[in-house]
Amino acid sequence: MKKQRIITIILSIIFSFVPILITINTIAKAAPNTDNTGCHFGNSVDTAGDVNGDGYDDVIVAASGCEAVYVYYGSATGLSALPDWSYVSDQSGAQFGVSVSTAGDVNSDGYDDIIVGAFRYNAGLGDRQGKAFVFYGSESGLSATPDWTMASDQSMSQFGYSVGTAGDVNGDGYDDVIIGAPFWADSRVFIYPGSATGLSTRVWTLNEADYTAFGSGVSTAGDVNNDGFDDVIVGAYQYGYPSMRGAAFVYYGSADGVVTTPAWSTVGDQIDARYGFHVAAMGDVNNDGYDDIVLEEPMYDDGANENAGRIHAFYGSATGPSPTADWILVGEQAGMYLGATSSAGDVNNDGFDDLIVGDFYDPSVSLDGAGRARIYFGSATGLSTTANWTVVGGQADEMLGIAVGLAGDVDGNDYVDIIVGAYHYDGTYRDEGRAYAYCGTVEGLSTTPCWTGGLSETIYSNSIYLPLVLKGQ
Repeated sequence: MKKQRIITIILSIIFSFVPILITINTIAKAAPNTDNTGCHFGNSVDTAGDVNGDGYDDVIVAASGCEAVYVYYGSATGLSALPDWSYVSDQSGAQFGVSVSTAGDVNSDGYDDIIVGAFRYNAGLGDRQGKAFVFYGSESGLSATPDWTMASDQSMSQFGYSVGTAGDVNGDGYDDVIIGAPFWADSRVFIYPGSATGLSTRVWTLNEADYTAFGSGVSTAGDVNNDGFDDVIVGAYQYGYPSMRGAAFVYYGSADGVVTTPAWSTVGDQIDARYGFHVAAMGDVNNDGYDDIVLEEPMYDDGANENAGRIHAFYGSATGPSPTADWILVGEQAGMYLGATSSAGDVNNDGFDDLIVGDFYDPSVSLDGAGRARIYFGSATGLSTTANWTVVGGQADEMLGIAVGLAGDVDGNDYVDIIVGAYHYDGTYRDEGRAYAYCGTVEGLSTTPCWTGGLSETIYSNSIYLPLVLKGQ
């Protein structure tokens, strides 16, 4: 209350001298902790698309340790220094923001939307029931409250553990969303179609056997067979339980929606390596007209390098993804947990999409766990065998690269930008987290951040977050 009184006094002083119109974008609900310790800002990052239709892409950053999600709008000068929009869960311990993603444009109104997962949300059936939240874009930005929510009807299912856009799986012009519930009784994934009025409660359901963690990773796959319908990919890192070799599955889209029988699958070859823990679309890295996919295996042991991690890329074709990986990347250190992956878009504007990966690389003894993000360029023959762009964390245990994503074009210069999370960054508080954007230019993608976001840069402490926009006199 003391801080609220101070804010009121400061605003009263301002008002006594200058008449100002104040627009309160969001007054977040009380966060469960009293400072930023363990907020883990940057635990999940993604492009938000263009949520306000101003021609600049925006980014979404989660801080699930503080049950909060933030969106920063793009502009001619890049991303806003302070968040333009935020939402804090009304429930402590829900892990709101464990997964965030663009939702595409689910109501086809010209404004992109976002989706947020909270896999431990209790909607009346107990811990880990899970819930997903969708916020629609508009000319004034994202809605202050969720426009669509969905909760599991089964406790412990962890609905919302992974969320994402499904693309447009039935070709009706409205984007759809995909939500994983990996610990549902028979491990389920739910795809909700978009419409002129927004997301429907109608659903396509995919499932696998119990204990497979089917839905631990979900994503659009793009259009891997170029039939005009977007497809989806699902990871199941415990597949083969109790051996838990892991697996991933692709399901094709059609005019009737998602075909519920998998068109393609792949199974890991190492026990408990978490093959398929996360999955992603890569775009079209070889520009052959078929979209490509990637999956991670973060606990892969490479000889003596335990938990080095491994990434597998599969290229699309008229018959779907390749039966075996076309490109494999193995971690070179023990404990790297190589695995965070995302399309980087086409960062060098050569017509081939590129791949960004993250890991917990140790650049030196003093920077143990600093982390790293790398980009591999696409080409007519596929992904490069060596990294074309690299950034490394500057703080021990920062874990830069825990989350990586395409930011879109946040400054409107026609070059793609990317965003990287570092959720263990220590600022004013331990593990408060940080995120970095790297902007594309005619000279290429910079290795110096063009934007740095974190809770130290926001008015967020003592459970109060109050972004104010002061407009004119």
